[in-house]
Amino acid sequence: MSIFINKQIKCRQRANILIFLKQRLLFIKNKIIYRKYLIQNYIIIFLNKFSQNENIQLKIKIIIILYNIILNSINLFLHQCFYDFFLIKYLFFYFLQNLEFKQKSQNSFFIFQSIKKINNNNKNVKINIKTQNNKSYLQISFQLGNRILRKKTLASPIDQMLKNYLKQNKSIGSSDRKLVADNIYKMVRNKTYLDTITFKPISWEKRLETMYTERFKTMQENTSLLPQKLQYSLKFIILYQDIVNSHGEKKAFEICKSQMFKAPLTIRVNPLKIERDQLLQKWQETHKLGVRATSHSPYGIKFTTTKSENLFEMIEYNQGYFEIQDEASQLVALEVKCSPGQKILDYCAGSGGKSLAFAHLMEGKGQLYLHDIRNQVLIEAKKRFKKAGIQNVQFHNQESLNEKKQLLKNKFDWILCDVPCTGTGTLRRNPDLKYKYNKDRLKYFVDLQKGIFKEAIEYLNLDNGKIAYSTCSILNEENQFQIEHFCEQFNLKVVEKPFQSLTDQNSSMDGFFCAVLESKNKK
Repeated sequence: MSIFINKQIKCRQRANILIFLKQRLLFIKNKIIYRKYLIQNYIIIFLNKFSQNENIQLKIKIIIILYNIILNSINLFLHQCFYDFFLIKYLFFYFLQNLEFKQKSQNSFFIFQSIKKINNNNKNVKINIKTQNNKSYLQISFQLGNRILRKKTLASPIDQMLKNYLKQNKSIGSSDRKLVADNIYKMVRNKTYLDTITFKPISWEKRLETMYTERFKTMQENTSLLPQKLQYSLKFIILYQDIVNSHGEKKAFEICKSQMFKAPLTIRVNPLKIERDQLLQKWQETHKLGVRATSHSPYGIKFTTTKSENLFEMIEYNQGYFEIQDEASQLVALEVKCSPGQKILDYCAGSGGKSLAFAHLMEGKGQLYLHDIRNQVLIEAKKRFKKAGIQNVQFHNQESLNEKKQLLKNKFDWILCDVPCTGTGTLRRNPDLKYKYNKDRLKYFVDLQKGIFKEAIEYLNLDNGKIAYSTCSILNEENQFQIEHFCEQFNLKVVEKPFQSLTDQNSSMDGFFCAVLESKNKK
């Protein structure tokens, strides 16, 4: 009997809790509707008073009233009404800064039309997130994205962290991996934008969730009232001003706007194994892939659609017919105009991407030296050269190259010095870099570049050799200013006008810089 009574009590308790929750939700909903109505009415009053009365004190009083209402409504407008709140707040500051602004009725009409459109779109908002093993991919994206944004070290860019995470979580399928990756990149690209429109009390999970609502899409279509810095997630970012200093305000906006979109996929054909036209025809006819020849590189193929096969699993990749490489990177490599029989040094070789791009010009004659301080990337380079069928190559870390320094000093016809940099030309691929950028980071790389170039030039044949200096940066401090320093410090001259690629809406390439130098005393 006592057991039966206890069950009845528990049932009543649960029922009471459910009733309370339902009432509470209804109360909150009604309160939100009331607050929205109240704020919109105060805005109408404010606009009417603004247009009819020239009394400054009255204007200030209305502004204070409006501002207090907005502040009191913050908690209620989180997530559910974030766009209304943001638009109202921005409207307030907009009029505060423009008290003499004309055509008030026209602007207010546009604003309320925007609010009306947003409210209509908000009626049936659904968020559809896939799950696996009861774990939301939204949560996975949040966890990794949060880790990336908090990471302030110089190493481990976003693509590498994503690769390592997915490698450790093999239960995530291939199609879902793409979903997670897209979530991460979209979240990081729009970080400042999301920070502003959703406000700090909301977790990153909610901010990420925001991107899947119709509200977010509508916001992106109605951004004419928003500052451009905010649209491109550049507000409070130090990097933006340095890009302006290097290229001017107009070009800086074009560059930064392009960083908000996904970079195209480009590959470089290995001419030792197949012609570009042959591979293009095969992919278009057999694999039905959307591909076309690149505009500038004679060996590049660009994917024109987002849908593509897993390139690493393709037979052509495993046979060494192509490598994944951005067109700008291909063009930098082709600045090394080497010939058969010459001695070439790739001083910051990494895994050998650029060396592979010009190695075929040597026709198997001469000697190619790859140097890097990281043993792991040299191991990867060996695999890539073996797959490409190139044999006239040596691999050296810092220790082994120093052992041969006296023997190799002033012996190289060409040196490629593709130095580490801030990576500001690759923000589409590594959007987290714009949040990690600061003056100390820039100085670190500028000093490092000077040290590396000083080491590398000791191996150059000063009588007839050339050295190519390149970065994936778009900042003058790492490019033009460095060239001026090298010319003065080492008695060099620029062979021809430096090649620079700036990422903008008209370019599908990453941002790169390359200048070829030679001795002023060259014979």
